[in-house]
Amino acid sequence: MKNPESVTGQGAAAPTSNDNKKPSRNRVFVDLGTCLTQTLDGALLMEVEIQPGSSQQGVTGFNQWRSRVVIAVKAQAKQGQANRALVHVIAQQLRVNTSEVTVVAGHRSRKKSLRIEDTDLETLRFRLSEVLGD
Repeated sequence: MKNPESVTGQGAAAPTSNDNKKPSRNRVFVDLGTCLTQTLDGALLMEVEIQPGSSQQGVTGFNQWRSRVVIAVKAQAKQGQANRALVHVIAQQLRVNTSEVTVVAGHRSRKKSLRIEDTDLETLRFRLSEVLGD
């Protein structure tokens, strides 16, 4: 329950504690189990947060507060354009077929749930961690 920094206090141990934290600022350490769920029929559900109308396209990070993968798409959020772009970006970045990715919730929201077929949890978790740079 105590903060590890408060336990070390001031002194020789403090710089070591800061040195250990320094790499974590540059890299994203993500518990991907919070955004990926396996369904009873073997498919996977991925919680995402989309940024439509972006200048770049792809997986841009992980929102730890919402436990969602953040994905930017160039398409605007009208008439399903951003949802179609989202499916293509996820399929390309996670190396799955576009026919295996479906938006199942949040069609008109930035927070969406995607269903990914024919991929096991460990493979998808590995590919997602590669894309996020872990």
